[in-house]
Amino acid sequence: MREKKAKKVLEHVKATYGNIAESFSSTRQYIGREFTTFLPYLQKAKNILDLGCGNGRFVRFLEKEKLKAHYIGIDNANEFI
Repeated sequence: MREKKAKKVLEHVKATYGNIAESFSSTRQYIGREFTTFLPYLQKAKNILDLGCGNGRFVRFLEKEKLKAHYIGIDNANEFI
């Protein structure tokens, strides 16, 4: 039962974000200061997995900070990728 419900919720979230991806992304272009909290941990990282990467704000932060880690971003909504 839980797996069926989880799949249903996942599909709902995917459809919802798919429908609003363009407007959602347009309001989230800034690179927020909240990412700097993780900087001490990221400086030594070789790999970074970003689950729910959305429009890629975090990878732009990594590029701005010139971090050399291998980055993989995954999002359930194809419209963001």
